Amino acid sequence: MPPVQSNYKSYLMVTNKKIPRTTEYRHRKGKGRRHKRYKQYLCSTGVEVPDRILGRHDREPPAHHDAPLQPTAGKRKRADSKNGSAAEDDVVDIGDHQTMQEPEAERPNPNQSQDGNCGDDLLYPGAPITKGQSLLLLMAYVLRHNLTGIALDHLLRIFHELFPALIPATSYLFHKSYGQYGEYVPHFYCYQCSNYIGTKECGLTQCVLCEAEFDVEASLEKGSYFLVISLSLQIKEILENPNIKIQRHTSTPGFICDVQCGGEYRRLKDSGEIGDDDISLIWNSDGIPVFKSSRCQIWPIQCQIIELHPTERKNNICVPCLWFGESKPNIQTLLIPFVQELQELQSNGITWGDGCTSKVHALVCSADSVARPLLQNKKQFNGIYGCDFCYHRGGGSYPYVIPEPRLRTEVEHFDNAMNATPQQPIMGVKGPSQLMKLDKFQMVQGFVPEYQHSVCLGVTRQLTSLWLDSTNHQHEAYAGKSSDKFITMNSGFLEALRPGDEVMADRGFTIQDVLHERKVKLNIPAFTHKRGQLTNEEVTRTRRVANVRIHVERDLKSSKFCPKLSPSP
Repeated sequence: MPPVQSNYKSYLMVTNKKIPRTTEYRHRKGKGRRHKRYKQYLCSTGVEVPDRILGRHDREPPAHHDAPLQPTAGKRKRADSKNGSAAEDDVVDIGDHQTMQEPEAERPNPNQSQDGNCGDDLLYPGAPITKGQSLLLLMAYVLRHNLTGIALDHLLRIFHELFPALIPATSYLFHKSYGQYGEYVPHFYCYQCSNYIGTKECGLTQCVLCEAEFDVEASLEKGSYFLVISLSLQIKEILENPNIKIQRHTSTPGFICDVQCGGEYRRLKDSGEIGDDDISLIWNSDGIPVFKSSRCQIWPIQCQIIELHPTERKNNICVPCLWFGESKPNIQTLLIPFVQELQELQSNGITWGDGCTSKVHALVCSADSVARPLLQNKKQFNGIYGCDFCYHRGGGSYPYVIPEPRLRTEVEHFDNAMNATPQQPIMGVKGPSQLMKLDKFQMVQGFVPEYQHSVCLGVTRQLTSLWLDSTNHQHEAYAGKSSDKFITMNSGFLEALRPGDEVMADRGFTIQDVLHERKVKLNIPAFTHKRGQLTNEEVTRTRRVANVRIHVERDLKSSKFCPKLSPSP
């Protein structure tokens, strides 16, 4: 029979379970080391976290007699080892074990079930937040207050004691809950000119552009870095999910229902530039405000796989880069590691499943009118030649001109980018972009008008409002009932008026300009206004108008209901 493998770190959950000797040795070895800040941990890889961090092992936990509780990491008494080395459990930092190899007794069993808690599940029945949101709140607290690794472990242990099985007991389990590709790597940039520097292994001591001094710890303290997560690992996990299927869409000519039905996508497929096993991405980047009382914002780069069903795309978004700060980032700096990994994926692809290799191509970018010029490295929409798709001169407004402006082309955009500078832009282009290094991505046609501002908040909404919104009933484009002004001008009523006449109408009739041309006065009674009290003058005028109105209404009623004699032959 094969040997039975012990549960991974079972001493965390079993009372009086002996801690492995190698773990005990590491705890003693880390005694007295300086506590590092949690942000310094961002630079580490192969993280291993201490297992026990609260109190001493020879301390008896308090007994609870009211209800039986499952043994937790903080309610146990550790038995003394034979050599007496288990008398004390030393506190160490997570950064001190970056190079230690995990002993065989503590390595996870590959057949052992991992934590299956879904981040979208509620923290507990009826909870206002999910498990994933609770972990994000903890991470935000750690980063905001610059906690050490020991402080994080203490905080997690307190929560675990108060709410067993709801919060990870150790920082190792805390980081593990972010997924297997959660090994984010900080990439640094110059805090003075925002020029890209690289990771901590780059070996640079100063910025190559402005020659400002560069130090890893100082950059972490100032926040002049952004996080990069492996895009290939994220895509690989999605492709290897048995519940997700790749769609090989067959389009019908004349019908467009998805990106795969588009002409450019079909051209790339039919020409063989994109293989049958290859996948393509639609991606974007935009700023997201974090706090109402602060200017801090997050700029993520988000990617979706086009070959997935639209519903699956929304549920499987990849985030390869994440930037946080009080102002907009230098987007070209943020794009450097993203473009570098895409170039690698275009050349070598991803091997997943049963040896299937898929190359990855970024084809479409859906960004709003503020982020799009940053990605293209050109002027914004309110600048001269600020349109991203044509050569309309723009400059704040875009009046319709005849003949229509020419559309931008890829060749012209490339020439303009290579010859332009930020001080001397050419046709709105201020210089080259990092995206020009991608083979299949087009700098003009690769950007599309995004749905939110084009449909939900933009031109489509404005036109729909002009056609259907009753507040625009006086506009010529209104598709509902005819406006009062239209009826007045086309009913023949104006021809019956003479100079000096008075017309009484409700307050909704805005025909003053039409009557003024014919020297006719518009009288809108004061009682039609939504006011509680009228002045003495308004009361007098209202009585005079009311008397006349009563006679007119009686005459109209009699003419409507009284039988009329037909003329005699």
